[in-house]
Amino acid sequence: MKKNQSLRLGYFIVTLGALFYFYEYFLRISPSVMKPQLMHSFHIDATLFGTLSAFYFYAYTPMQLAVGVIVDKFKLHWVLSLAVLCCTIGTLLMATTHSYTLAAFGRFLQGFGSAFGFVGALKLAAMWLPAERFAFFSGSCASLGFFGAAFGEILLAQMVESLGWRTAIENFAIAGFVFTVVFWIFLRLKPQHDTPLHPMTHGNKEHSLSFKEAFIHLKYIVKQRYIWIAGILSSLMFLPTSVFAALWGIPYLQALHHYSATQAALATSMIFIGWGIGAPIQGYISDYLRNRIKVIGVGALVSCITSLLVLYSATMSFAITCILFIIFGIFSSVQVLTFSMARDLCSPKIAGMAIAFVNTLAMLGGMLFQRGVGQILDWSWSGLMIHGERVYRIQDYEHAVTVIPVCLAISAIIALFIRERGIQKRMDKSMQAQTVSFSQI
Repeated sequence: MKKNQSLRLGYFIVTLGALFYFYEYFLRISPSVMKPQLMHSFHIDATLFGTLSAFYFYAYTPMQLAVGVIVDKFKLHWVLSLAVLCCTIGTLLMATTHSYTLAAFGRFLQGFGSAFGFVGALKLAAMWLPAERFAFFSGSCASLGFFGAAFGEILLAQMVESLGWRTAIENFAIAGFVFTVVFWIFLRLKPQHDTPLHPMTHGNKEHSLSFKEAFIHLKYIVKQRYIWIAGILSSLMFLPTSVFAALWGIPYLQALHHYSATQAALATSMIFIGWGIGAPIQGYISDYLRNRIKVIGVGALVSCITSLLVLYSATMSFAITCILFIIFGIFSSVQVLTFSMARDLCSPKIAGMAIAFVNTLAMLGGMLFQRGVGQILDWSWSGLMIHGERVYRIQDYEHAVTVIPVCLAISAIIALFIRERGIQKRMDKSMQAQTVSFSQI
């Protein structure tokens, strides 16, 4: 009975971690729903709007190299409670200030706290769940983040239209305060284990690195050419999602198809739905074929073709647009395989650092091009203004989103010219370990 109670409590605790990841992903995409309101409230152009959103990544991206060590060295209820509190304060600051500088600082706080979302959720799973449940939860948590982005866009769009953007964001700040209190109360509990844990936990001191050891491992990782290739592919493949789906997709579809904010949010959310569906499937396919690169190449090519169809056809029906965005999300989700590329090449002791390094490079696309797309819009702006605000033509948007098919095409070309490394060796070792395990039964 005690074992069942402990497991149920474990599922409750790790669900809290997954909900934090859900919450932080929603914060990540929230400016996309409020572009006209934010530009009007802070009297900014497209470049400054993109910069405001990108402040999230200015904190989130560099923190990826540190969060793994931090959650391993410090008490998790402190770390995650403070992380949620940072997100909450940043959200409240954005909702209440009339200063662009303070709003940007609020966005920075959101990114800083959100940096702990996914890693923190995995740490909780490693502490509370048996080792054999860890892989399933990590995949489920990733999918939950994408579904959070999808339904968060739709929900926020409706709230902004009915309540106004400040009130809508204030409600999510209140939810963040509730999360903070719940985290502080429940994450102080300690698991009682009768089953083996994942080596990410404190129970395995071999994997609790000091900052000095982590720096040494990072230096080794930075010298690995193949990991840089994985990171570059990751950045190019994730850029369409971090730039288009997470920010510029809604205003683009409003300009192209004259959708309402809710319709445009529903259409772009299909990209996240596709990611949630495709990510686990792509991992299974690449394991079955024992080849990451071929799967990435096919995914990049198909998503490139799909993006050209959906981005530059103004006569497409709403239903077809949604279907194509789902297909785009499914095939662009091959980006998750870049983390497997890093894991395949490295020993378990430094695999986490290698994955964090690849994820840092992946986030660079959003950090640079959320602002970059805004700059392209301003460069091609015709000078048209209505009620003191800049109005961008569909031609301006079409020029700006050209970066999406270009990046996907470059990904496909890179995948064509590099060789697979690591996966065969790792899977052979895994099969040998299984053979040894069966022989001992």
